[in-house]
Amino acid sequence: MPPHVRDLIQPLLAAALIAAAFVPTFDARAATLLAGDDLLTALRGGGHVVVFVHTETAGSDRADFDMDDCDTQARLSRKGWQDAMALGRAARAMAVPVFRVHTTPFCRARHVAYLAFGADMTVHDDGLGEACGDSGAAVALRRLVTTPPPRSGNTAAFTHACNISISLPRAAQACGTGPGDAAVFRADGRSGVSLAGCLPYALWTKWRDAPPQAVTVPAVPWKPGASIPFSK
Repeated sequence: MPPHVRDLIQPLLAAALIAAAFVPTFDARAATLLAGDDLLTALRGGGHVVVFVHTETAGSDRADFDMDDCDTQARLSRKGWQDAMALGRAARAMAVPVFRVHTTPFCRARHVAYLAFGADMTVHDDGLGEACGDSGAAVALRRLVTTPPPRSGNTAAFTHACNISISLPRAAQACGTGPGDAAVFRADGRSGVSLAGCLPYALWTKWRDAPPQAVTVPAVPWKPGASIPFSK
């Protein structure tokens, strides 16, 4: 094999081996997914990782986009901005405790997290990236869903459709990857994880408009923000 070809192939093979080495073990019992009230009850009890596709965007990333300059990236549309705030209202109305929020470094994912749950709760996870061209991002997302949330709350993560499709194809097939769609995972802390249920956009937007629930859950430090500009 010519040296220049070997030099091109070796990094790709290494990345593939890394990704293959960290594939979560999915529980076969996850074939029956929780839905509706059963899913809501499970989320209220904590212990889940909920992976969301960011809400609707407008525009696209420039070829020379800068991760620190939101003007060079696709931005939340007006609807995406409103839906992000609605997600926070839905979680509060349904008394679902969220104690940690992870997001990719892209502005569209970060802004959804800020608007829904507040910047103080948000962890910028540079490793998540965008898995369309980054095997390391795929590994990072798989690792996240196998990490049990702290205390009795849930972890929320905001990422991109291709991340879920590439990293967690079973979840993508079962739950969809439209704007605002989410897959709910239950981790055991030993690289095992169950796909517990799907939280589609259409379901949590119904929760948003429901009367607040009289359910006792641990205190949640809600500090939703509303000052992030959207793309007109």
